[in-house]
Amino acid sequence: MAKHLIPVEGRYINARQCFFIRYFCLVMTDIVVLNLFAEFWHRVHVSSFIDSILAAFLLQLLVKATMAFEHKVAESFEGKTFSGAKAVKMISLWFVLFGSKFLILWALSTFVGEEVHFEGKMHGIVPLIVVIVVMMLAEFAVSWFTDVLGHAPKAEDATEPTPEKP
Repeated sequence: MAKHLIPVEGRYINARQCFFIRYFCLVMTDIVVLNLFAEFWHRVHVSSFIDSILAAFLLQLLVKATMAFEHKVAESFEGKTFSGAKAVKMISLWFVLFGSKFLILWALSTFVGEEVHFEGKMHGIVPLIVVIVVMMLAEFAVSWFTDVLGHAPKAEDATEPTPEKP
């Protein structure tokens, strides 16, 4: 059987299906988090469930893009030995992470408009950051739990039997 196919309940799924399932679960997690904040915190407003789906999908894309860009910036400082390299790296990473939140606010206002918005200073940057951090923590918890479920029981963890010695 090909290694790129994974058996699931008598059927086999491929890597693209695994990718879809993983991100589907993460976007659903984001939808739940966003709607819970909208329900219980007066600084987060979502007009409808459909708007929360669009916003969660957009947030998922933008946060993943930010993380990828952050890793590229960090990699660009690998092996740099000039004085202050670590400080410049930290300032650059902070700028990427903090500045991306303003890009996210702009994208939300452009694609979703006032249907999803955050109240507070600087157009609600603090509530947005809180929502994004909680989303990332929830995504981590879902991913961790999924990974834990994927580990085989101890009896099945054993590798293939070793060949008998002559």
